[in-house]
Amino acid sequence: MTITITLPDFLAVRLQREAQALQRSAEDLAVELLDKALEAKQQDDDRFHLTPEEVVAKIKALPPNPANQFDMKAMMAGLADYLEKSIASEDPNEPFDQEEWQRQWNAIEAEMKAVSRANSIAEGRG
Repeated sequence: MTITITLPDFLAVRLQREAQALQRSAEDLAVELLDKALEAKQQDDDRFHLTPEEVVAKIKALPPNPANQFDMKAMMAGLADYLEKSIASEDPNEPFDQEEWQRQWNAIEAEMKAVSRANSIAEGRG
């Protein structure tokens, strides 16, 4: 197919110079530039027409970002230290019992899971 495009002089001169620098014809370079521009536009259009499920799938396919990683051991040590200090400030004669705290926390987590499971069943999700 043949299409004739009239370019402003300044643009025609720039196209001709770039084509000469690349040792190509101005027509070939113009075709390549149009193809790249239209492909980029199509990719932009595709991005905005994704379903939420497609967006989630693309996000899940991304590799992990090391900047978002954290040191769980350091966080837990900080939490234990904080709890020990905060509980000690309430009653200095009663030391923080990490095993008892962990037992109670496990019970809380089990209760939260049971509530979530019951909600899922009530809402027909399994």
